[in-house]
Amino acid sequence: MLDKSIYPQDVIGSCSASFAVNNGMPIDPCLHYIDISHWTTVTISNQFATQAISLYLNMKQPWWAFFDTDLFLDDLVNVENNFCSRMLVNALLA
Repeated sequence: MLDKSIYPQDVIGSCSASFAVNNGMPIDPCLHYIDISHWTTVTISNQFATQAISLYLNMKQPWWAFFDTDLFLDDLVNVENNFCSRMLVNALLA
């Protein structure tokens, strides 16, 4: 069986200011490393979660934000709870 674990050293440095584009929508490269099943019990694919979170993050935000995007993405990918939570992820996907 293949080990599909993602380790922080695999992700650090892979997230940059350059964004991939999927159907005309920029996608933060960090999102390609998420395992959404850790954050929600809703049965959705990682690809769908990536697109949904990207859509939210790319919407025009007012001058203030509810959370820091970079800190949120780092915790989302690295499965940490400092700036990311199951409740926040589920709220973004709702």
